[in-house]
Amino acid sequence: MGSLLLVVGVGVVLALRPKPAPPVLPYRPAATAVLRPRPLESQLHAVHVSLQFLDANGDALSKRRLNVGYTEHYRDGAGSASRWIGLEAQTDERGRATIRCPLSAADAEARTLEFVDGAPNEGSSSARTGLVLLPNPVELDTLDLGVLALVEPGDDILLRNLDDDALEREFDRLVPLAALNGRHHAHVVVCLLEMARRGGEPWDKRIGPIWAKRGDGWMDSPGPDTPALEELEALTLLRRAQRRADPGEIRLHSSCAREFVIGEPMRLEIGLVNVDADESFWIPPYFEGGVRITARDTTGRSVTPKPQQPTIDDPPYQSSKLAPQTASWDWCDGLPWSIEISHQLKLAPGRYTLELQAPVDGNWDLSESLRGRVTLKSAPFEIVVRTPH
Repeated sequence: MGSLLLVVGVGVVLALRPKPAPPVLPYRPAATAVLRPRPLESQLHAVHVSLQFLDANGDALSKRRLNVGYTEHYRDGAGSASRWIGLEAQTDERGRATIRCPLSAADAEARTLEFVDGAPNEGSSSARTGLVLLPNPVELDTLDLGVLALVEPGDDILLRNLDDDALEREFDRLVPLAALNGRHHAHVVVCLLEMARRGGEPWDKRIGPIWAKRGDGWMDSPGPDTPALEELEALTLLRRAQRRADPGEIRLHSSCAREFVIGEPMRLEIGLVNVDADESFWIPPYFEGGVRITARDTTGRSVTPKPQQPTIDDPPYQSSKLAPQTASWDWCDGLPWSIEISHQLKLAPGRYTLELQAPVDGNWDLSESLRGRVTLKSAPFEIVVRTPH
């Protein structure tokens, strides 16, 4: 839409520009969900749920096939239980779809719908997903749940465009959903990363209680208001919200070589150092197994990493608590961790600048993306690769 020109007096032209479009909300409930009320849930055999689906840019996901997971969560004699049913949905040209959900557990404590875009974005192996909570108890046979944006795990484009209040509402919506469906924990972490990126007192106070509720190094059981985080994950988010340095840093051990020969082992001797001034923390499970190596040559060009297969075997596990200004090798007879460069990179002879990065969420699988995850890094350092004499 072009600008509207308004002439005021003689020779003065003001351009009245159209207001910018409001940001796309990850989820916007319908103004009303009441279409055809029924008095009792026990009289219902199924509920028809309608939603409009958008992508991260706010465009309708038209003519898309969606895989749908309908789950009823309830309690039985053994504790918490759930019943999952796989469904499909097809959106129309406006991105709307209706799903028939059978009601089989009359005593369900919660009911969720998970949506997965059946056709991932071009150039990406990650499917777009979204999760909504149905009203409970269900007293309607037709529900309009509004608008839901489907995004890839780790994608923060929607959250960066939200104001602070909308970001908090989305976090409050996602935490109880992730407690019911752990696959959506990644969306909670992206919310926390955005809060930490903005920083300042409001977000310090919001993330601080999560750190205060931590377990002793292990992931807390997720609850309706507290996400499950590793201890170091929560502390790192808190320090970023406080606009302080990350509490941990990957460093080279004093024994680490800086020159390597093609055809011979190219091992880096490394460790995790607690650089925080105040807090101790436990080393995340299998931390060293998830360390990624990136390299640039002397022209600044990145070296393409080798494809990694999903990790099956667990790396060595070290459970140690690091006090401020101590390193992981202080708790292992002075021995550092050893990682092989050639497992991740194929380097020709030359000089390279390397950097190390690892997630702190306990997932060491090198085939998993780091996007949308809390990570720690090393300072850049140089190595030299030579041909054999």
